[in-house]
Amino acid sequence: SFGGMYRPIELVTEPKLGEAKTTHNRLWYRSKKNGDDLVTIRFHKLGRTGQPESALVHYRIQVTDKPL
Repeated sequence: SFGGMYRPIELVTEPKLGEAKTTHNRLWYRSKKNGDDLVTIRFHKLGRTGQPESALVHYRIQVTDKPL
């Protein structure tokens, strides 16, 4: 199917404050302490013409144990 992911997500940058793992289409993150963290993933999909494409996504995460 065009536009679908054809490979699992890759974890490019590991978080410094916690841990992360990926499944085919999900990122899971768990923090060990408060602070600012960064996780970068690469996802692979098929473009409109059926050609493979990939993109990086950067998640900047602020970890706090206080109410938002």
